[in-house]
Amino acid sequence: MSLLLPPTVKALRSDSLANFRREVTSLSKPVDWERVLYRRGRCERHFHSLSGPELQYKPDNGNRGRYFITCRQEHPGDIQGGGSLFEYVSAPLDDDDLRFLRDIKRASDAAVKDAVASGIYSKRNRRRHRRPGIDAYDPRTIYRPTIPLVLRRTTPMTRSRSPSIPRLPSVSRSPSVQIVESRPRSPSVELVEPLTFCIHAYTQGHSSPSICEIEYHDADYVVMLSDYDTFWEALGVKLNDLIQILVYRDIDREGGTPFWTSPDSMGGIGVPARCGNVVIADDRGGLPLPSGVAPLCHYAVDFEDLQFYSSASSP
Repeated sequence: MSLLLPPTVKALRSDSLANFRREVTSLSKPVDWERVLYRRGRCERHFHSLSGPELQYKPDNGNRGRYFITCRQEHPGDIQGGGSLFEYVSAPLDDDDLRFLRDIKRASDAAVKDAVASGIYSKRNRRRHRRPGIDAYDPRTIYRPTIPLVLRRTTPMTRSRSPSIPRLPSVSRSPSVQIVESRPRSPSVELVEPLTFCIHAYTQGHSSPSICEIEYHDADYVVMLSDYDTFWEALGVKLNDLIQILVYRDIDREGGTPFWTSPDSMGGIGVPARCGNVVIADDRGGLPLPSGVAPLCHYAVDFEDLQFYSSASSP
């Protein structure tokens, strides 16, 4: 029998993610193809293609397991509207299915972590090993029998918070508003020096964005946009006003153009602080021209990194 080197860590993680995607796909609801064709017709009238449907499976939120379509192009004068598009075209999963997926994802991550810690995949270990079948690395076969499928967390990501959010004094609109907060340190990842997360906000009547700088110490901290109401009030934006966020998708990393999400209320929207920046536009006329936002395109957030909390589960 031939002897092969063990799979690399990258291959192990890729296999684990592929297994998880298959689980999500098996639970997803049917695609509303009538809706897809309706939206596709708008794109065809303007001589370009609609992207999708694509499965959203990475973010741990209520939209995991839903299919979505996107179009980054403009559709001037069209009866369906002239802007870009992001729209879900399948129904959300049941709560039980979401809990099930959350559990097996945690098991999957634990399986990969343990396998990597075993040293078999270390670059220093060049001894030859018999390569087991791929099912040997399937977290479902390693962990599933011993892990009860119970709710392990009620929000997409546990985030550290101060007991209260410091309030800014009443200020006039400024090109830069700094918020310095003392964030508790993570028990597992300690940052000696605080890091900075920036919100770049475009509002009506201003061609350049206002900036809110937030210092944090917890590597897992999630910035909830609604926590910074004083910043928004200084700009004349209410928490229930509609906003759009500049995002991209994984496939866009090959040179695609970032696009704006559909208008949504900022309440319940979180952005992992590790993203570093987020670009937001007030839907009431704050959307900048493409030339105006071009310098900030590299701050676009991966759509699947966004966290959406319901009003009941929002911390």
